[in-house]
Parts: sequence; structure tokens; C-alpha cells
Amino acid sequence: MTNLEKLVEMYGYNRQHGHTTAMLEGAKMSNAVIITADSRQADTLKRQNPAIKNAISIHEIDRLRGYHGPVLVDHYALQMAFWEHQEEMKKMMLARSKTKKK
Repeated sequence: MTNLEKLVEMYGYNRQHGHTTAMLEGAKMSNAVIITADSRQADTLKRQNPAIKNAISIHEIDRLRGYHGPVLVDHYALQMAFWEHQEEMKKMMLARSKTKKK
């Protein structure tokens, strides 16, 4: 198991243990950008926490090009990115194995 896999697994096992609350407190103190799993979650965070101004969906990550400052990643956004990466790797491996068979 890679360190990335271990990290994502640890995040998954530690859901509902205050991660989001700790992240929000850090964001309020540092004016960090929060990367969320989807735009609905970003909107909810901003609506429920007026001090949070910078929350975006992981699907909008290109908006951060050129940004220099603290970035916080929500645990579910990290898991989604990892799962997406795993699927892409599976597709690549499948394509490679089909190429070798020819």
C-alpha cells in the first residue's frame, strides 16, 4: 500500500471526528482557500460560516492557478481525487495490457 493510499484510508476511518471543524477554524485564522468535494459543499460552508470567503469545488481547481497562499483540502475531496486517480490508473493499465497482447 502506498503512502497516499494509507493517507486516504486514514481519512476515511476518521470521518465524523472533527476534521471539518478543525479545517474551518484554520481557514478562519489564515484566510485559506478550502477545496471541497463539490460546489454545493463549498456554497454551504460559505453560507454557514460567513468568515469563510474562499471555498471552491475540487472540480474548479484550475481557478487556483497563480494563487499563492494556504490551501486546505476537505477529507472527502481528497478521497474523491484519489478514487479518480485510481480509476485513471486502472484504465491506463488495461490499455497497456491490451497493447502488449497484440
